[in-house]
Amino acid sequence: MGHWDRTESQEEIDEATAVLLRLRAHLQELNDPAPPMPGSMLATEDALTSREPLSTLVRGMRNRALDGLEMFMDATVHEERELMWARPIAPYAVLRMSVEALGVGRWLVLHSHKNERVMRALRLSLDHAEDAHELASLMAKSGDRDELLKRHRDVVARLHQLKDSVGALRQRALTGLPSYTDIQRALSPPVPPGASHEVDSPFFVWKMCSGILHGNSKVMRAVSDIQQLGDWEGGIAEFRMTPKWGLLSGALFTCARELRALDERTTFLGAHDYAERHITPTST
Repeated sequence: MGHWDRTESQEEIDEATAVLLRLRAHLQELNDPAPPMPGSMLATEDALTSREPLSTLVRGMRNRALDGLEMFMDATVHEERELMWARPIAPYAVLRMSVEALGVGRWLVLHSHKNERVMRALRLSLDHAEDAHELASLMAKSGDRDELLKRHRDVVARLHQLKDSVGALRQRALTGLPSYTDIQRALSPPVPPGASHEVDSPFFVWKMCSGILHGNSKVMRAVSDIQQLGDWEGGIAEFRMTPKWGLLSGALFTCARELRALDERTTFLGAHDYAERHITPTST
């Protein structure tokens, strides 16, 4: 081994592999949350965010997260060859997509007050409208841009109309989302207050994946296994970097935990009224 070698033990790899396989089985058995019941908190808030209903936004984030997690599993677990294998960088891209989507989804429904959940949904809809308009403008011919701008202004006006239909929101400005950093921090409070974030916190996972996705070589070295392949020549040596199975399985575990929390919260809001009474389905 070289002086700078840092690799997981076979025992650590085996433990991480077992976690990955259990999480894969868990994801394969997941069921989608039921649609919101009439009269539930979520159904009421869907009506107040009818341009893009709150439950639709949450479902979109959930689907985005699942797509990333399933892609990770498809690229990692090779049953026909009875092995698991991961590229050194690409897995972190889909893990970031998943933890980011779950963060936004949970942020949308986490607040205990109806007005705040409605406002958050409208803020995300505003971001969607702005991004879609910018993309359409990039592709549009010059003669079509006035019509595109008119349509965009109509959408934004509708979002403001929905905001103003909720009395407590009339005096508040409709802006886009907070930064993804702020969203992930809000979902990862240090315990105890002031302590460092744990490696299984959404903020840590998102930050780690973002650093790798942006090509930060120091972050990549910090979270990878390192093995020296040859002798030093002129102050240079060749190294191999491979993902740490423990960190990959930990990041996947964090995503699975956040997915469960999102489903539990969405199910609760979709099955209870504002007095937190469970709504019993009526027979037809």
